[in-house]
Amino acid sequence: MLVHHPIWEYKKDINVFVNDKKPVIDTKFVQKYYSGDSKNKELSKELSNKEDLIVLYPNPFELITDFCNAQKKFSELIYKNQLVREILDDSATLKEYYEEANKNEEINENANSKK
Repeated sequence: MLVHHPIWEYKKDINVFVNDKKPVIDTKFVQKYYSGDSKNKELSKELSNKEDLIVLYPNPFELITDFCNAQKKFSELIYKNQLVREILDDSATLKEYYEEANKNEEINENANSKK
């Protein structure tokens, strides 16, 4: 997508640009237009050859903090819920089984090709 002279800022600095009436690419914009190929035409109309749009990155500190909180909740869910642990354990066991089977198959194929 071609745009002209975008301004790149962090989310915390948005107040600087509120009165500019420039198109803003932020989290809501990304969620709306980058949610599938069906949005491509709409996205193209919205951005094509726009000048001086504003691209707002999420605040890295907030992003990391939110990620850590979500990771903590996920870990607690696993730790406190036997059913979830069993489901994850079964999945990991199946994955390990098939990975090992694939390795053995590759070893056999290599051994046969050397004969």
